[in-house]
Amino acid sequence: MAGDPDEPGPKFFGFPEDLAATFDTSRISEHQLDIARRARVMVGNVFPNFSMLALPMTEDGSTHPPTGIVTIRTRQPKGPGQIEMWNWFLAYKGMTPEQKERSYRAALGTFSLGGAFEMDDTEPWITVGRTGRSVAAEILDFKLNYQMGMPGIGISHKVEDWPGPGVSYWTRFEEGVQRNMYRYYATMMRAENGESGPRSSWTRVVDRTCHQPLTRSRPRGAPRSTSATPEVVWPGG
Repeated sequence: MAGDPDEPGPKFFGFPEDLAATFDTSRISEHQLDIARRARVMVGNVFPNFSMLALPMTEDGSTHPPTGIVTIRTRQPKGPGQIEMWNWFLAYKGMTPEQKERSYRAALGTFSLGGAFEMDDTEPWITVGRTGRSVAAEILDFKLNYQMGMPGIGISHKVEDWPGPGVSYWTRFEEGVQRNMYRYYATMMRAENGESGPRSSWTRVVDRTCHQPLTRSRPRGAPRSTSATPEVVWPGG
């Protein structure tokens, strides 16, 4: 996210200014609108298996400048060590046919099954899972560490004057979001039969720099994900 509204660079996740001017902002505050205006990358999860990504992308920087793309995906367990992922690219209803085509091509070349980022992200996460199940990890008693951003660990800190909703951290080099997700999951798993789920303490990470896109993995042997491209009305569009 840009630290200043006048800082050069993409606004509204890379979508054109004329399109952003048509967004319905009647149900958000001025602060939320300002955050959206300065936002460049949005990575989010809705517990337990829905995620979204919005950012400026291009499939060929030498030919086309970056344009805003939006992708949503769901993950469905298909058996031990297997997950099936469904991926959709979304378009604002106010976009011109040319803008929709440009956004679709940019998304297809980066975050589709054969996209550059999707392929690059997949392999490391497969190997991370494989290493975590290895004999060496068991013998050496390897444990995951999600302490980054806690008091005294790293440079990230909670933004005390954040008006909300949610909790904000700056910089993005922290793991409060991961801790929140696993805390929520652990509370649900420990609940007695009939107990309601825990109240979610949503964590919002505010980036003042370009954010590393969310990574995904498809374990070896898992069914390949399916990409679809329906025209969906995104909130504000």
